[in-house]
Amino acid sequence: MKKMFLFIPLFATFLTGCEMINQTKWTLERNRQAIDASTAAIEENAQAIEEANRNIEENRRQLEAINKTLKKASQS
Repeated sequence: MKKMFLFIPLFATFLTGCEMINQTKWTLERNRQAIDASTAAIEENAQAIEEANRNIEENRRQLEAINKTLKKASQS
């Protein structure tokens, strides 16, 4: 009977440890999902920045062409 009294707390400790492991696994999985979502958002932002930079460069070229045209017109 005394062995039974020792076994019950040990078994309860084991179950608590298993629950902590399961909770840790669940938390790690949620963190992985959050990291994946953040990575996808970063990639989308990087693409948007690249597109914006291309548009800025195109606008700069257009402004240079306009300025050249205006300069020629003012010299005539």
